[in-house]
Amino acid sequence: MDPKLHDYTVFDLETTGKKIIQIGALKVRDDQTVAKFSTYVNSLEKINDYVSHLTGISNYQTDAAPLIDEVMPDFLDFGWPQYT
Repeated sequence: MDPKLHDYTVFDLETTGKKIIQIGALKVRDDQTVAKFSTYVNSLEKINDYVSHLTGISNYQTDAAPLIDEVMPDFLDFGWPQYT
């Protein structure tokens, strides 16, 4: 079987509607989760009450989080399959 069909990454983004405030991902191999990635992202904007209620994410959680430019290299490295 083609290894690409059994080695993949799924991800989920939480946003304010304009900016990413959380990234989560799972690396899957042969139908088993083999690694997890999760981080809040500081959008440099306040999260309004509606978004906070909808996502469960508060300004307290994102204020000390890294900026998207700091997060993306690690996220991209995590998500790219390594075939051996």
